[in-house]
Amino acid sequence: MKNLEKPFALRDIHYQLLRCIETFIQWNGYSPSVRELVAIMGRTSTSHIHGLLHDLESKGLIRQTPGIARSIVLVRLPEDINRPDQRSGAVGQD
Repeated sequence: MKNLEKPFALRDIHYQLLRCIETFIQWNGYSPSVRELVAIMGRTSTSHIHGLLHDLESKGLIRQTPGIARSIVLVRLPEDINRPDQRSGAVGQD
């Protein structure tokens, strides 16, 4: 039997994370650490951010090098990057 992965659509939290990564890189010239993303996103769990990063990587939107800190590279941004949460502008909400 084939192991088929269930396709998923990006949620608002994925778009927020992409915008955070993009802005951080523009301001600092290097990618954020997972702990910095936790703080920026107003979260408490690094595992939650790791899961979201895995989702983005599986969609081909980012690339990471395992075992290397600050290795998040934006491969491409979705065309509707500013889509979901525009009305509130809040980053820490899901």
